[in-house]
Amino acid sequence: MHTHTNKANWHGRLAATISKNVAIVTTHHDLSDDLSGKKYLSSPMNTDWMAGFLYPILNKYCNRLNTTIICVSRAVQKIYTSSGNSRYKIIYAPFDDQLFHPHPKTNNNKFILGIVGRLVWQKGHQILLQALQHIIQDYPNVHLVIIGQGELESTLKQTVEQLQLTQHVDFCGDQEHGAAIYKDIDIYVQPSISEGCSITILEAMASKIPVVAANHGGPCELITSNINGLLFSAKDSQSLYQSIINLIKDPDKANQLAQAGYM
Repeated sequence: MHTHTNKANWHGRLAATISKNVAIVTTHHDLSDDLSGKKYLSSPMNTDWMAGFLYPILNKYCNRLNTTIICVSRAVQKIYTSSGNSRYKIIYAPFDDQLFHPHPKTNNNKFILGIVGRLVWQKGHQILLQALQHIIQDYPNVHLVIIGQGELESTLKQTVEQLQLTQHVDFCGDQEHGAAIYKDIDIYVQPSISEGCSITILEAMASKIPVVAANHGGPCELITSNINGLLFSAKDSQSLYQSIINLIKDPDKANQLAQAGYM
């Protein structure tokens, strides 16, 4: 029995235990089970007590039923164990390296920042918009493409209007998953507040795009700052602004980081 996500982890592991003699494997994908300091419960968008409190407790408790527990990063593993428990395995989130590849840029008039993912609090879109407000004062040709859908779409669109960014932001909705979604992006930005292991960072690297990401969770294990990408202080829009500006000012550095990530 291999389970993913909250409900499947609970019902699947319970059913396998009752059935007896069934090997149980669970994959934990994110940091939402981390209740230390009530980090997840402090989310302004989290009003679901089951997702915010009950399931994290059940996920931790039910791990004792497992033959193997797979975590997509060391950051995720630390939520469940601080010891070298042999039942825990780290397998970083996979992506299709045959599908993603460098793509010739077709729009040379704009400098494009891109973010791909669900429009939810954990992904940190608000922080990116705050940084963008200052970036365009220095570089008016900078444009942001937001790919994905989610519960925060209307809120983010309101923020774009309030910050007078309408001419600089495109909401592209869900797109067919493939290399084309990265084709015109000059810098890929991952400002997540909570991230287990970002597949989109790996996809951007495979597309030979320099990556700027928050120094929190799984991305810290994918990026060595100033070597194959840049890490900025999580939740800090000023730090994000400075990281992006540094790469815009220094295209040679941006190309160097992109090449190192691609390799």
